[in-house]
Amino acid sequence: MAEIVAAVATSHILMSPDSAGERAWRVFTGMRAVGQAVQSAKPDVIVVLSNDHLFNFDLEVDVPFLVGAAEQYTPFGDMDIPQHPVAGHRDFALGFATHAQAAGFAVIALDHHRPDHGTMIPLLFANPENTIPVVPVYINLANNAAPSADDCWRLGEALRQFIQDQRPADERVAIIATGGLSHWVGYDGKGVNEEFDCRFLNDMASGKAELWRVKPSEDIEWQAGNGGLEIVNWLILAASVPGARGEIVYYEPVPEWMTGMGGMIMKLS
Repeated sequence: MAEIVAAVATSHILMSPDSAGERAWRVFTGMRAVGQAVQSAKPDVIVVLSNDHLFNFDLEVDVPFLVGAAEQYTPFGDMDIPQHPVAGHRDFALGFATHAQAAGFAVIALDHHRPDHGTMIPLLFANPENTIPVVPVYINLANNAAPSADDCWRLGEALRQFIQDQRPADERVAIIATGGLSHWVGYDGKGVNEEFDCRFLNDMASGKAELWRVKPSEDIEWQAGNGGLEIVNWLILAASVPGARGEIVYYEPVPEWMTGMGGMIMKLS
């Protein structure tokens, strides 16, 4: 039985610090702390739960979940992210895709894609030397195939089961959920919804994330924006470490970046 040694979550956008002043530096400091928690756990593999931003998968991709199964990735390079190669973990990725398919999920494994900022910005802090193999898991939020919060919760349960039952006993796994929080993409002047953000963060921190698995996507989007749907990535994380409480490492409302920025480290026994 492998072990989940780190479970963290963070927003996945960084823009010019000049636009947000001290808040930008507090976000940067928080992201660094989240990344350090992953590094300190010394994982053998990092699973990143994110969503593509139409850099790789267009609106015709009609499956809810995709798993990167390449031996190596070249980042897309958006947001000026360095395009240094990142090692993949094909065995883990193919095994998880097969396990999820057997559990009834519509999942496909990807032999090639170029991870965008949603995956890479958290890895800049958690895997700065690109020495730890990475398995990107994509939640397809861009079209009608988008999974529900409950679908994502169940995928998190399947991920935990796969790690426990099918991975080598001495393997150390870190899981990073990325995205959110309130986040209106393509809208002017929407700001952020601090009340929504803090309610979600507090439920995650107090071990009550499961309350969110019944939330309709339409309700989440109404309150937190189309980018706010990315909180379902966090629900996969929460389901993979059931009952775990979390530490809110940072929260900053940054309307200049169109995002409520937040990060959390789950406390694992």
